[in-house]
Amino acid sequence: NKFHFLLDYPELTSFRARSSYFRTNMKKKIDNSHKLVLQIDSENILASSFQNLIDETTENILQKFYVVFLNNTSTIDMGGPTREWFTKLAKEIFNQNYALFDCLKSISYQPSSISYIHDDFLQHFRFVGIFIARALIEGQCIDAHLTTSFLKQILHREPDFKDLQDVDEELYNSLNWMLNNDVDPLEMYFEIDFEEFGVHKTIPLKENGSEIKVTN
Repeated sequence: NKFHFLLDYPELTSFRARSSYFRTNMKKKIDNSHKLVLQIDSENILASSFQNLIDETTENILQKFYVVFLNNTSTIDMGGPTREWFTKLAKEIFNQNYALFDCLKSISYQPSSISYIHDDFLQHFRFVGIFIARALIEGQCIDAHLTTSFLKQILHREPDFKDLQDVDEELYNSLNWMLNNDVDPLEMYFEIDFEEFGVHKTIPLKENGSEIKVTN
């Protein structure tokens, strides 16, 4: 039918029309006849939200959210506490002090290379996925931009060299220079040096990379 045709060729319609279509259909996923009560500690939003959602079924996560801040005297959620929860939790998730995401110079976020310091960091990323998915379904705005390479991975698409510019423009420019210039005199090898928690590390970029010279 015509809807399938437009889905196959989205460029035939404006972004506004596609966005409206997406939001309308996403909101239909919410089961407003049932509610999922989220009991949130406003002093520890990230941890309490994680505990509330991580073990919930998809069916329950798609129910209408009813947010209760435990240290507030009022527990009536007419939409205000839920919007407040989305806003505050997004700030906590992308707070670099929690070491889940890094904010790059492009003001975009991607998973932190030191996120493994959390024993259950993979579960935390699963929780973040649940939260962002629910925000998209409900039409809630999240004040955070993800890098194009990370978005492509979420969408199961292959990142390309240009996506590196969004992550590290200096590295992108350096590698781009190497592609167009003579590198034989530079005496480089297939390895990279960096510091992590004050410890110097060398990582081979391929097997036996420290023994393989980078040539033209």
